[in-house]
Amino acid sequence: MKSIKISVFDIKPICNFLLLIGLMTLLSFSMVSCGDDENDAPDDPYNEIIGSWQLSNYNIYPSFYTIEFKSNHKATIVYEPGESPEKANEWRTDGNKLYIYFDTDINHNDYLVGTYTIENDKMTYDCNYEDGATFILTKIQ
Repeated sequence: MKSIKISVFDIKPICNFLLLIGLMTLLSFSMVSCGDDENDAPDDPYNEIIGSWQLSNYNIYPSFYTIEFKSNHKATIVYEPGESPEKANEWRTDGNKLYIYFDTDINHNDYLVGTYTIENDKMTYDCNYEDGATFILTKIQ
């Protein structure tokens, strides 16, 4: 009976080929896009909202005095001039919708949501407050 001998030299090309196939597969998952991101900033809706806004007009009764939208999605609200601000509020946008979450509810069940437009440092915010409300805000910073 003949014995079959497999030399290490016969297996090495097969192992190298399998290693090459494995590396090529991994590299195909690591492709990176190198697009030009510089032009994305002006179209970013957060750029328009970030800053301090003062209530200019409200169609029911004044609810707050100023609100500051920060880049980390925190919002500081002052309800009366000279009053200590509430700092645990959050905000986010989704298209032309603006959500403002209040610090009174950690589960984000207490919030305003509505559509907003900004023109010439004036924001119009039509929201779900008091059966629909329109806030007119003027950017102060």
